[in-house]
Amino acid sequence: MSAEDKAELRRRQQQAAEKRSTAWDDKVAELRRRRAAKTNAEKAATSSVGGQGTAAGSVAAIDDKLDHSALEREAAAKAKALAATGFDPYTASFNSASQARAAIQLGDQAEASMSQPADVPASQLPAGQQQQDGQTQQQQQQQQQQQ
Repeated sequence: MSAEDKAELRRRQQQAAEKRSTAWDDKVAELRRRRAAKTNAEKAATSSVGGQGTAAGSVAAIDDKLDHSALEREAAAKAKALAATGFDPYTASFNSASQARAAIQLGDQAEASMSQPADVPASQLPAGQQQQDGQTQQQQQQQQQQQ
């Protein structure tokens, strides 16, 4: 290969490299433009709905993208499948009579404990309640002495 052929080959390789570089730069610039346009469109959509950066704007933007009919169909299908099993979340279900009796007793005990005041020493009560309890204790002692 002569020197002229080598120089021509180098020139062509350099032109090809520059062409690849230009094509890559154009591709990157196009992707940046698309990304910026998409971001601007999203910002415009959320700011027109409820203000940029607000919870209402975010919810409204997401809500617009959801397909409510598909969600409703899915919920209806789940409800139908649950109804087919006979499950009712508002009724108690027990496997035996002893389980039912135990649940009733626990409920009665809880109700009774809620209706009766707890026995708390006067030293553990706040100052205002100590005086009230102290007065009632004095009144009870007086009533017992009178009887």
